[in-house]
Amino acid sequence: MRKPWKALVERADGAAYSHAEVVACVGPAVSSDWNCEVSSEYLAEVGQFLGCGKQVQLFEKDPAEIDRLRQRAASPMEALLADYVIDKTMRESAVRRMLQAQEHYERNSSGVRATHMKSRLQKAVIASAPTFSVMAQAIVSGSRIVSRAPSRHEGLDDGPPLP
Repeated sequence: MRKPWKALVERADGAAYSHAEVVACVGPAVSSDWNCEVSSEYLAEVGQFLGCGKQVQLFEKDPAEIDRLRQRAASPMEALLADYVIDKTMRESAVRRMLQAQEHYERNSSGVRATHMKSRLQKAVIASAPTFSVMAQAIVSGSRIVSRAPSRHEGLDDGPPLP
């Protein structure tokens, strides 16, 4: 698991972090995956396949061409990109990573803790939908998405708000 995902899971597991702080970690985790797993060459090839610089549904394209793109994929996220548009690729990747984290917690801690962490992660991924759209627009326009690590708690006043 990459560092941004470890930070996200740590925040989702800990009661010391608010929902907003968990949500703030989703974008950096997904953008880190994107930057590490999707090469600019593959993205350019997908762009040629789409025939334009805008997002369109890959489902309307030739299935043989989609299979060719999947065969050339060098990472799981590139393979997902062949099946979905960028926005949906990021959402699906976040869900898959979330399930990996849940499996890890189920193996290494109590079921209650794993369920709690999964619930918080699900809410954070759902709340991050606008972030995925912004990142997808940046990618389509040719920009590199930036993954910034969230700020760390440094004192007693940095915890979640009191009820």
